[in-house]
Amino acid sequence: MSALLQGTAFVTGAGSGIGQATALCMAQHGVKRFALGDIDLKKLDETKNALESQSSDVDILLIKLDVSNEDSVKEAVEKAAAKFGRIDYAVNNAGISGPVARTESVAFSEWQHLMSVNLNGVWLCQRSEILQMLKQDPHSTG
Repeated sequence: MSALLQGTAFVTGAGSGIGQATALCMAQHGVKRFALGDIDLKKLDETKNALESQSSDVDILLIKLDVSNEDSVKEAVEKAAAKFGRIDYAVNNAGISGPVARTESVAFSEWQHLMSVNLNGVWLCQRSEILQMLKQDPHSTG
């Protein structure tokens, strides 16, 4: 296993798909501390089990996270920083599929929900992560 990456990773949408694969890949390259966020805690448990079977020395924090909710995002980043002292890598991957319908058939509330998760969620996460990272010593990733 390569130790290319060191430090703590914060990954949203980590319960499945690209988020889960990202966490597994980061562990293969040296990350040992993970704050994994997803709206589905059962799926996060699956990611945790996969990480632990791949590498026995990982430290994992599972966080129920709704990226479209500002308070949920802020609390998630605070939990990660409280447990690990820092966030070194952020992968804002959480997202949902939009309605499969013609535009004129889609309710505005469905569109707003899609944008809230896929667009606002990324912005809310990066803002909170950046605020945390600005408090940290940029040279200490141990």
